Amino acid sequence: MASGVALPASSTQQRRPAYRSNEGARIHKVKEAHQCLESGEHDDFKQDIEYILSTMRGDASANIKCLSTLSLARKCVSPEFRQFIRSEGMMSSVFKGLAEAANNQNLALCASTVIYLMSRDFISIPVDAHSLRLLSQLLRIEKLDQNEEQKKYASLVWEVFTNYIERMESLGKKIVFLLTEQQLTPSSLILEALVFILARSTDENVKTEMLNLGILQYIVGKVEKIVLRLLHDKLSEPDTIQQLVVLERCFRILESCTLFHKKNQAFLISHRGSLLIQMCGK
Repeated sequence: MASGVALPASSTQQRRPAYRSNEGARIHKVKEAHQCLESGEHDDFKQDIEYILSTMRGDASANIKCLSTLSLARKCVSPEFRQFIRSEGMMSSVFKGLAEAANNQNLALCASTVIYLMSRDFISIPVDAHSLRLLSQLLRIEKLDQNEEQKKYASLVWEVFTNYIERMESLGKKIVFLLTEQQLTPSSLILEALVFILARSTDENVKTEMLNLGILQYIVGKVEKIVLRLLHDKLSEPDTIQQLVVLERCFRILESCTLFHKKNQAFLISHRGSLLIQMCGK
């Protein structure tokens, strides 16, 4: 009888659901809330960039490409989105999508905005001969046609920069942005972007391509124009300061391109009868 009384308890233990022994393992496999958010954010970013790039290819009109590039610029205001582009190695795809940007002034302005925003982070964006060729083309677009469409895009681009500065400052990062809305051109933005790209790049091939693509020659020519203007033109104080800022940017680019690069050093010394040295002495 005693054994008969004990049976139900033993039977109850044996009838415990089998899944209970695996409860611990199942709980450990559940993602934390922040992991779910990161996964969802990653998927959203991927869908966004793939869709935007798809609208920038093929026979899409210049207006569609401008709006798509502007949409990409708005996305690049987010540090998380910029980090996603870098971590996924998608910057080459972005450059590929912007390859024809120099053919349209408004598209060039929007494309330069994207490149500038991507260049401002501490981690450098990768550039090669193909992407530098695009930067070289954009760098030479110094003036924009003053019409209603251009003013519209300039205003939209300025709004992007305003949001970017506000976003970064809300994260405790002070952003120095000295351009005004009237000074926004592909050339001014790419000049700024090159300062950051070259300062953070350790690729010697980039320095070599800066010479091969004529960018160093362009920078020397720009130094000459600014120095002569400062010497001979009667500039207002704001204009003088603006010219000095551009001159400082040019010298920072030249410094980055000549550091430990003998070929570039020799070129700049001899180029156009030592023009750079002459301008520095004025």
